[in-house]
Formats: sequence, structure tokens, C-alpha cells
Amino acid sequence: MFSPANKPFVPALAKNAKLSLLVHGIFQLGSSLSGVFLSLYLWRLTESFRISCMYQIVFFAMAPFGFALGGMLAKKYGVLSVYRMGIGGTVLFFLAVILAQERMLDYVYGFAWFQAVAQSFYLTGYLTLMFDVSDDSNRVRYLSLNYMTITSVNLVGPAAAGWIITEIGGLEGYRMIFLLGFALFTVAAGLSFLFKLRPNRRKTFYAGHMAAVIRKNRPFAKSLWSFFIFSLLAGIMMFLPQLLLYAVLGQEDLVGYYTMGFALVGVLSSLTMSRYGNSVSMRTYILAGSFIFLLGASLLFGGLSNWSVLVFLCCYTVGNALQGSALNAHYYKLINGLPLRGELRIEAIVAREPLVNLGRIVAIGAMLVFAEDMHARLFPLVLVLVSAMQFASVWFVKSSKAE
Repeated sequence: MFSPANKPFVPALAKNAKLSLLVHGIFQLGSSLSGVFLSLYLWRLTESFRISCMYQIVFFAMAPFGFALGGMLAKKYGVLSVYRMGIGGTVLFFLAVILAQERMLDYVYGFAWFQAVAQSFYLTGYLTLMFDVSDDSNRVRYLSLNYMTITSVNLVGPAAAGWIITEIGGLEGYRMIFLLGFALFTVAAGLSFLFKLRPNRRKTFYAGHMAAVIRKNRPFAKSLWSFFIFSLLAGIMMFLPQLLLYAVLGQEDLVGYYTMGFALVGVLSSLTMSRYGNSVSMRTYILAGSFIFLLGASLLFGGLSNWSVLVFLCCYTVGNALQGSALNAHYYKLINGLPLRGELRIEAIVAREPLVNLGRIVAIGAMLVFAEDMHARLFPLVLVLVSAMQFASVWFVKSSKAE
């Protein structure tokens, strides 16, 4: 699958592509310091698995509206404007967390709403930017390097955050890492002004036409459903790893150190994809990722222990690198074939979000119904079922030869 002898020639990345990796790397470093421990901060304030899940449900329910608004603004004022608004909103969000302290619980769902809008603006800009700074010839490499950048900064952020929390002690340690994240987001906002992109030729937001595009373009419609399937597991895993690690390890610094180890596994997986991955083997990567997800989740039937949790999270990291890069590369290739030759890229990004967030809400809702805490008997069953459903993504993604 990854034979060096069959390694295709991949053009070098342009300046904007490299700058996007730098800016997102700094942004992600702030997220790995502060955002990764936000779910654990809520847990320490409430010790309620239900509140953590409900926070995520409110966040995901609001995200499609944030993407739609971000898409309209991106078409009218440019992608970079919405990108900077998303970074700025994230800065304000963590400033509010720092100032609110324990009173965050009084407005917890308002915080979820605000974070969803800021994150949606940022991702509307960034996901469109990823399309703009790459092309079909180097997109698998670029997306793999992007994932490698994210996981590389996760080698530093969670470990540093865990050490700071442990050294300072109590909730003050959490507030310190939120302050450091605030500073990094500010730096990312400043660097975003270095981008040089062509302006949109069309400033009209064609969201109303996407329904017709989806009806007439069967491969594109099926790719949207592949992201619904993918988000079933990904939505749960956006907040569950830190809670699982804390449940079996009991210390924030150990949570940070082990998260760093998983990031290293992700870096190696993404590096392999960036060197040997190609657009011909998309379904193979998705199938391999699905099998790895299912294998890891099955281990939790024996109960939550150090080894079962660690192996499960390691399997998820490898599978996510394979499946996530493959699905995104496939989707961007389909966007390039839509009417107006790339001018519908923002609309296509927005069109994906309702199904993505619906999948996240369905999975977390199932977790709330069948497993109100991580030690519930049906907790591993929910994870196994959403992992097994990942195999359906193979059917939703056509091979490059068929396209």
C-alpha cells in the first residue's frame, strides 16, 4: 500500500500553503494547551458526564448556523476576513473563560454557543483556505502535513498544560493554560495578515443552489454521507480522550504526557501518509482506518483499565490519520469538479456541516441515553457500534478510477 517504488511525484507546496501550516500550527498549539483541557475543566467543576455531553451537543447544534453565517460573510468580504474573525472570536472566548472562573457554570450553554460560532468561522475560513493553497496534485500530501502539524504541536501542548496544572494546582492551573492559549491565538491572528490570496470572482453566496448540485451529483452527495458516518465517532472523541485518561490515571500531568505520546503516534502515521499516500488508494485507507477503530473499541469490553484505554486511544489516533486525510482529500477533489470550477468551494464546505454535526449529536445523544457515565455496561457497546459503522464510508467513496 505504501511502496516507495510506486511513490508518485508530488509538486512542492507554495508559500501560502506553508504559511497556512504555520498559522494553524500556532492556533492548534493554543488549542492543545487550553482547548484540550476545556472538557476536563468542566468535569472538575461539575464531575458530571451529562453536562460535558450536553455542552458538546449545544456546540454541535449551533455549529451549522455558524458555518452558514461564516460562508455568507466569506463570499462577501473574503475568506481571510472570516478566518481572522474566527481566531478573534476564539481569543474572546478564552478571555471570557478566564474572567468568568467558576461562574462559567451559570452560563455554560452560552459559552458553548459562543465557542461554536467562533470555531465555525475559523473552520469556514481554514477549510476553504486548505482548498485554495493546494491542488489535486499535492492535496493528499498537504492534508497529511496539516494533520502532522496538528499532532506535532500536540506533542508539546498537552504535556506542558498538564505539568502547569499540576504544578500550580487546582483550578488556577487551568486558568493559567487558558491565558497562554489566549496569547497564542493572538499571535495566530497577527500572522494571518501575511496571506496573499486572489479575491473571490463571485461574491454571491449560492447556498440555495447546493440542493440541486447534491441531487444531480451522486458522488458528491455520497461523500457528504461519508462525513456523517465519520463524525459519529469523531464527535465523541473530541472530548472523550481526556476524560478516559483522567478516569484511569487520575492526574492532569499524566493526561498531558500520554496525550503527547498519542500525538507522536499521529505524527508518524501522518508522515507515512504524506510520503506514500496517493489519491488512488482512498478506499483502502478508509477500510484500514475503520478496521483499526473497531479493533481498539472492542478492547473496552473488558472494562476501563490503563492498557485498554491506552491501546484504544492509540488505535483511534492511527485510524483517524488514515481515514480523515483520505475523506478530506476525496471531498476536495469532488469540490474541484463542481460547477463554476472551484467557486462553490465555500458553499460546499458549509453544505457538509449539517451532516457532520448531526452525526456528532446522534452519537453523543446515544452515549447519554445508553451510558450516562464511562463505567456503564453499555458504554463500550456504543463505541463499538459507531466504530463498526465506519465501514459504510467505504461504500460512500468511489475509487479514483471510477471517477
